[in-house]
Amino acid sequence: MKRRLIVLALGLSFFLTACQSDVESEMNEQVVLHDDISIVIASDLHYLSPELTDNGDYFMNLIQNSDGKLTHYIPAITEAFVADVVAKNPDSVILSGDLTLNGHKKSHEGLIELLEPIVEANIPIFIIPGNHDIGGKAYSFDNEGIYESAAVSSKEFLELYDEFGYRQALSKDISSLSYVAQMTDKVWVLMLDVNGYNLNGEIPEKTLEWVEEQLVLAEESSATVLGVSHQNLNIHNRLFQSGYKMGRADELAALYQKYNVQLHLSGHLHLQNIIENEGVTEIATSSMAITPNRFATVQINKDLSMAYSTQPVDVSLWAENKGSTDENLLNFSSYSKTFFEETTELKFLESIESLDIDTTEKKRMIAFAIDFNTHYFNGTLTEEVYDEQIIASWEKHLPNEFLTRYFNSIDESELGDKTNWKLSADDLGNDADRKIKLDK
Repeated sequence: MKRRLIVLALGLSFFLTACQSDVESEMNEQVVLHDDISIVIASDLHYLSPELTDNGDYFMNLIQNSDGKLTHYIPAITEAFVADVVAKNPDSVILSGDLTLNGHKKSHEGLIELLEPIVEANIPIFIIPGNHDIGGKAYSFDNEGIYESAAVSSKEFLELYDEFGYRQALSKDISSLSYVAQMTDKVWVLMLDVNGYNLNGEIPEKTLEWVEEQLVLAEESSATVLGVSHQNLNIHNRLFQSGYKMGRADELAALYQKYNVQLHLSGHLHLQNIIENEGVTEIATSSMAITPNRFATVQINKDLSMAYSTQPVDVSLWAENKGSTDENLLNFSSYSKTFFEETTELKFLESIESLDIDTTEKKRMIAFAIDFNTHYFNGTLTEEVYDEQIIASWEKHLPNEFLTRYFNSIDESELGDKTNWKLSADDLGNDADRKIKLDK
């Protein structure tokens, strides 16, 4: 049985003294104590309120020619995810940005309403915004076209999501929507924002100073820190750099190394990938809106070892329990995979259909491209899928095409299973230091 809600009173005056005037800081009033803890993480939901689309022909044509997101089924996927989380009963949930498709207030409000069963189950939810959640233009759709309105502001975002991490924060940064919160007395989460207040994907210098203050406090408290952002700490693919890796990310990584932060979680790319760099592991969790529509679980054990694993949202079970007659939902895994493959094929056909080459070869090249793209996004690209002979055909017939460069952008280190990760107690460094940390 979970032990929740133990009031933290000690150390308040020290903490407030340590946080300078540049930082708005408040102590968490409630702390959860555990031996082992489990954390569910999902990214890039891209929720669109059903009020903002009629799912008509115009809208469906848009998403079928997009990037494979099942935008028309996002409400169902989100409800199924919430049901899975409540059944799984983790110690907390992290949503790492791009909560909505385009920041429309109705989408934010609708998502918050769908998340209510998790809140009612007394499972804390920690949220940060992504680049699609704040500022700029929001849109609604019908068969007549697209309609513009303003996306929510940073101030509105804070008001909407006050109970999703911000109210529970140990400390809140004043230069961004970043905050630190306690998951337990031994595990803190650093929720790092680079999208609020028009930051455009860069960590402000003042925020880095604030981050270091929090890492010092965590070290003094013998707490393990889990880093989270929407944009990435590393370059996961050399073709996707600008707008993906956060500005000043290398400075953040140096702080992680200095204060022994082992794991950073991100999203944004929509694909599943793991990078280990100078002792810090970054895991980009794939978009829950794209096949196989996954979320992940991070297990942190009392010996400070960690494990990360993924699983698909069980949309079909949710649909069956709801009494749905929608065949796409009842056979969701197959439908989602086919939808992604068809959107991929539409993009690749544009490049290859005009080539004067054998039809069989065209089909072979397209089949490879679809398989390659699906596995790469799923984090399951292996040597068996990575067929150098077919890539050579793309190089021969389309040497200057983006797709050819895309196929060649993957090196051997990126092949393999990127859906699971473990950090054993033996990997954590000096045993004596770790024992001191555990005993404190």
